[in-house]
Amino acid sequence: MSVITLTTDLGYRDFYQAALKGSIISLLPDVKLIDITHEISSYNIQNAAFVLQNAYHYFPKNTVHLIGIDTVFQEGSRYIAMKYNGHYFVGADNGIFSILLGEDKAEELYEIELMQDLRFLHFPLADILVKAACHIASGNNIAELGWFIIEVNSLMPNIPRLDTVKVLPSISAGVSFLLRDLPAISLTDAAI
Repeated sequence: MSVITLTTDLGYRDFYQAALKGSIISLLPDVKLIDITHEISSYNIQNAAFVLQNAYHYFPKNTVHLIGIDTVFQEGSRYIAMKYNGHYFVGADNGIFSILLGEDKAEELYEIELMQDLRFLHFPLADILVKAACHIASGNNIAELGWFIIEVNSLMPNIPRLDTVKVLPSISAGVSFLLRDLPAISLTDAAI
């Protein structure tokens, strides 16, 4: 049985998550759907990458990881299907793939070239990306999805930064519960 995981910023308050899952099981009724999370804050690519980097390797090889962060159609939008470490990732080319890869190279990387259903023009996650994820999960060749590419849009991961007065921490939501009461540290108060 094929596995598709879902990592989105859709939340649980409205119909979008149900529409996404309905679209998947309509195309692939026997798929095993696993929610990694739907609680990524809106458009938080950094946090989604952190969650995926720490979760995907617990799944069996050939799992398809559908990433629904910042997938709203815009002019110039590009959608990617990637094979990396024996897993498949499908999502918008918004920088998340560059964070997932770090210094590594993808085993396979394609720009998805599937015809969009006009009924889903503003919800490509439930159309183009679902079709691509189901194509791969069905055992079909990833290369059939579109054009081979050699690079993805780059996004630098958050790192702590230093300004003239304070060290401003950059904490991923995944560990923020450990440090939520930690204030920014004043350089004048710190023993250096």
